[in-house]
Formats: sequence, C-alpha cells, structure tokens
Amino acid sequence: MNILEMQRLADMREDNMASMVIQNFMENEAFFGVAQFIEVGGSFSYGWNEEKTLPTASNRAINSNYTASNGETKPMQEALKVCGGVVSFDRLAVQQLGNDIVMKKQEAQIKAIRLKILNDFFNGSSLTDPLAFDGLKSFIPTTTAGRVDRGYVVNNGGAALSRVKLDELIANTDVDGSTVMFADKTVPFFMRQYGDTLITFDKNEFGVPVARYGDIPIITVDRNNVNSKILGFGESGSTSSLFVANMDIDKVAMLSGAGGMLSSPTVASGSQDAHQLDWLLAVALQGQYNAGRIYNFTAATMVA
Repeated sequence: MNILEMQRLADMREDNMASMVIQNFMENEAFFGVAQFIEVGGSFSYGWNEEKTLPTASNRAINSNYTASNGETKPMQEALKVCGGVVSFDRLAVQQLGNDIVMKKQEAQIKAIRLKILNDFFNGSSLTDPLAFDGLKSFIPTTTAGRVDRGYVVNNGGAALSRVKLDELIANTDVDGSTVMFADKTVPFFMRQYGDTLITFDKNEFGVPVARYGDIPIITVDRNNVNSKILGFGESGSTSSLFVANMDIDKVAMLSGAGGMLSSPTVASGSQDAHQLDWLLAVALQGQYNAGRIYNFTAATMVA
C-alpha cells in the first residue's frame, strides 16, 4: 500500500492526529510519495523467501527424461522497530497564548519524526543502535564493489561523480517505472553543470520540482532530525553516496505495523497534556538486483 492508503487507515479508525501527521509527511518529503508499505500483522518481524537457485531447465532427447530439480530459496527476516515521539504542551501556556502554541509544537515534533524516519531509511543501523531498523547503507556496504548480497556497488574513486560509473550502477539494477535515484539535494546541480540537457525538471502532485536523470526521478534529501546531512559529503574523504532503488512493493519497500501510525492521548504530568505517536517500521530490500549504491564521489561538477 502507499502513503495515501496509510492515511485512509488512520481516517477509518478516526485517528485524526495520525492522519494529519501522514498528510504532513506526504506534502513535505517526496520520499513518502514513492515509498510502498507492506502491512505486517501478528508479528514484530516480516519474513520472506528469496530465490537462490532456479529449478533445472534443459534440453532432452526424444524418449529421454529431464532431471528434476526444485531449485533453492533463501529465508529472509526483518524486525520492525518503533519510531515516534511525544507532542506535549502546558495547559496554562495554551490558555495564555492560545492554540497557536499547540500547532507550532505539533509541527516541530511531526517534522522531527518525519526526518528521523527518512534518515533511518538510508543510515539506520541495528548494530550501532539496536532500537533502530537497518537502512540502505547497512544492506549495501562499501566493503566490496560489484554484485553483493543485497544489490550492486560502484566505487567512484574519490573524484567528481562519473557519468560512466553512474550508468554502470543503473545498468546493473532492475529499472522500471518504480525506480528512483536518492541523492543529496546538491547532486542534481552538479549533474546539470556537466550539461544542461542531462537533467530535466517536472513537478509532483504537490507542485514540488522533481529532477530526472533520463527517465529516473531524483528524490533529493537534505538534513535529518538533528540537523545533520542525510546523504551529505561526510563519508570518508569528504565524499557521498547515492542510491538507485526500485521502490516496488516486492522489491524495496517499507514494512509497517498493522494499522500504520498510531496516536494516543496521554497526560505527561499534572500540568501538561501530551500526544504520543508510534509507528512500527523497517526496510525490506528484497533480492539482489533491485537497489544499488555508488559511493566515494566528491562535491564537484559531474564528469564523463
């Protein structure tokens, strides 16, 4: 399901706070417009089987038989982790300053949750933080170039982003209408400096400009909830990574707890009201050919 269907789930159970938060996510981050969500119920993890080897296919002679083989699959598992926060406000402050203070605090908390989820989609690491879900950098590390267990890796060599190497990444990723490129917000401008026709721009349903590299939309990201660059040039040697991912539900998807985001009114203390927001989430990167990473490129004009 997509983010609109997540909002409908919140509306059906009359969870107005969760519905408002999801609307904010859609309007402010292009990522949530392309993400697909697999709803997981009855468990705190999601399992699936991936193709390891195919059954045998061959030729045979007349009056001979095929050698039967069922092929082999590999069981995969991802644990859902809780992400959210609390919107709290002093009742006396509301009485004195009006509902504007509530709205401003809500907007700030919603922004923090939104940027935390966005950051963890790329930078989440359950090894660093056991409470976090794993993101694309954890699934596609830079220890080996070429085909790896969960994708394809290209080393750009510590120089300006190479068009040849970027095309190598795209050529080794299964690309269709659900494929997008994720990069720091400065990267499309470095690409455009290479040639004005390399990057085109259109707008999404909310009127937000979206850059395209050929037919592939570039979803740009900026800063996270602690004001650090999500895909900035903070990797080794002041370099960055970008990702190409097929955001189809059976390829690269978000896992969501049953019902999506939940909100619950609570009392934080005797003087404050609070609203707690919780969302069980994880990333499912399914298969070897649906995502890839190019890393080790600098903040400079793209080269051939």
